[in-house]
Amino acid sequence: GVPYRKIGDFFETYCDLHVAPATLVRAEQRLTELAKPTYELLVEALRLCHVVHAGETGWRIGRVNAWLWVFSSQETTLYVIRRSRGHEVPQEILGAFDGYLIVDGLKSYDVLDVAKGRCNGHLLRRCKELEQTLPKAQQKWAVQLKELLQDAIALAQQRAELAAEVYAKRVEKIEDRLDAWIDAVPTKDADVKRLVMHVASHRGEWLVFLHDAEVPATNNHAERMIRPAVITRKVGGC
Repeated sequence: GVPYRKIGDFFETYCDLHVAPATLVRAEQRLTELAKPTYELLVEALRLCHVVHAGETGWRIGRVNAWLWVFSSQETTLYVIRRSRGHEVPQEILGAFDGYLIVDGLKSYDVLDVAKGRCNGHLLRRCKELEQTLPKAQQKWAVQLKELLQDAIALAQQRAELAAEVYAKRVEKIEDRLDAWIDAVPTKDADVKRLVMHVASHRGEWLVFLHDAEVPATNNHAERMIRPAVITRKVGGC
C-alpha cells in the first residue's frame, strides 16, 4: 500500500497543503467508525440470503501478507481483509448461516457446518487440463467426467421446459452416472486418483444446482465480484 508519509508528500507537492501522517490515520479511524453500522447491516443481510458465493485473493497490509475475501449474493456484496486464509474468516462473517455457500476448492471451507455447492467450473477446467496431460489410456476418465458435468449444466438450463417428473428422472440418471464414474475409475494414476478422491469427498455438493433452481452450477459470481478488488490491487498496491 501507499505509506501515509507519501500521501502527505503528494498533497504538499501538488496541492501546497501540509498533511501530517497522523492526520490521515485519525481520518481513517473516524471513517471506520462511521462506516461500521453499514458494515454490520451488510453482514446481517448476507446471513439472511439463500445463496452466498465466497472467494479470496492475495492482499498486502504494508509488508504483511494478507487476504481479501468476498462474500456475495445477488443483492449484497461484502469485502473483508484479514491476515488469515483459514475457516475462521467465513465462520466470522456467515455466523448461523443456513443457506447454500458456493465455493471453489479451498480446504478452509470444508470444515464449515453449512450446506455447500461446489464450483463445477473449476472442476471442468481441471478435467480439460487432465485431458491434455494424462497418458492416452487414462484420458477417457477426465473426458467422461467433463461430459457428465456438461450434461448436468445443460439439463439445469432446460428445467423450465421439462415436465417435473421428466426432469426428476433425468436428474436421477445424472446422479447415477456420477456414482458409477466414481466406482469405475481405476486409481493407479496419481492424477486420476486425486481427481476421484476430490470428487468423491464432496459427492453431495457438485450437483446441488440440479435440485435447487436458485443454486448456480459455478462460483463465477464470486470471481466477477472480486475482479474490481484485483484491479485496485494492481493500480494502488492494495
